[in-house]
Amino acid sequence: MFEELFWGDAGIGMAIAGTGLAAASLFANGTPEQLGEWLPQMFGHAPKILMVASFCSSEPGAGSDVGAILTRARYDEANDEWVINGVKTWATHGGIANVHIVVASVHPRTW
Repeated sequence: MFEELFWGDAGIGMAIAGTGLAAASLFANGTPEQLGEWLPQMFGHAPKILMVASFCSSEPGAGSDVGAILTRARYDEANDEWVINGVKTWATHGGIANVHIVVASVHPRTW
């Protein structure tokens, strides 16, 4: 299916495949409320309005090995927001995405 999709239009194929990676991560880890909020923003909900999502996992020194990532996320209760610190080397659709799924650790390894 992907071969045919990319043969027809590589840009549309990549938009769907890249967004699908972010959506799969959301499906695997998100709550029903998060799915309801973020999925429409990943794929769009109106004809002729293209929306895409970004999956941000690759890091210097770790590549896409999520077990070796150094990006950290912590919840700031005072501001009621998540704070993310780290560097990503590649983010599919990073510059144009409506939603970014960022792979980060909330419980970093200490060894």
